[in-house]
Amino acid sequence: MSYYGEQTIAPGDEWQFEVKLKKPWGLANPGVFNLQAWFAQNGVDAVGSVRESGKTQQRLAQAVNIWSLPDRLRQKINEHIGEQPLTAESAAILRAVTVADGSGIEPKLWFLFQQFGLSHLLVVSGTHVTMVAAAGFILGAVCLRLLAPLSSRLRWLPGAAAILSACFYGALAGLTLPVQRALCMLFCFVLAGLVGRRSGAANSLLLAASVVLVLTPLAAVGSGFWLSFGAVGALVWCALWQRGLGGGMRLLQTQAAMSLFMLPLGALFFGGGSMIAMLANLLMIPLLGWVVVPLALLAAVCFLGGWDVAAVLWQLAAWPLDKVPPFAHELSGVASEWLPCR
Repeated sequence: MSYYGEQTIAPGDEWQFEVKLKKPWGLANPGVFNLQAWFAQNGVDAVGSVRESGKTQQRLAQAVNIWSLPDRLRQKINEHIGEQPLTAESAAILRAVTVADGSGIEPKLWFLFQQFGLSHLLVVSGTHVTMVAAAGFILGAVCLRLLAPLSSRLRWLPGAAAILSACFYGALAGLTLPVQRALCMLFCFVLAGLVGRRSGAANSLLLAASVVLVLTPLAAVGSGFWLSFGAVGALVWCALWQRGLGGGMRLLQTQAAMSLFMLPLGALFFGGGSMIAMLANLLMIPLLGWVVVPLALLAAVCFLGGWDVAAVLWQLAAWPLDKVPPFAHELSGVASEWLPCR
């Protein structure tokens, strides 16, 4: 629904409006976003707008249940980022990597990241979920150490803390498909550890794919399913051939293999592929994964906790984002890194 009125509408609120509805339709051209498939995957049966001249306009109830809490917190974090003295590009990227809201990213910025093979960094991925789960596990382990007399009975505490923290962050990020995959694999890993069994990455990935397809059968229609599960499957396959190698060699081989693997998928779903994805990812994955994302998540936690240090953390997280895109824009203007497929 499109609404341009003066009322402030929060997630979970119930309203009564007089609306104009129509059947959903959208463009489905090769190499661009398939809006028609997106409508089908998300169960959108109609689109419309609120009539400005409608007489019926009243709030029926405000959200009071726990299920709407993640969306309301998500909206608050979005608004809080918008209040910071950040550039439009930096604020849009921080929203995307913190609460999976990519609506503020302009097409020009999307294509810039696509040119360098970095568009996967603009979504909340399994790396984010793993990071939050690791923080929860460490917190649970510290609590277990403090409760040493009961450690034999509470050995499940670190794993439970990891799952709970990851689930809360997953709900805050909108439970996107990569988040669902990461949560399923995390459940397999933690539960296997609690019962004293091994959890193979390939088996966990297969189970996660089965769960996602059972919950949303039309997920296989979209590119996100194949890109998410295909990328993790490639990582698992690469790991089988890297036993005994050093850390630096493993990193270079993994980046090279992932660049080659994602090239045909990019050509299939996006109409082209990046020629320098390997070099760009070697720089940007550590920068976003080890600097920007941890600072952004810590800033979100501090904001929800009411601590003033959140403003400083947002500034620190945005500082690399203020430097990299302008340089990338200049580089993309000198030479073309995007190989179109017609």
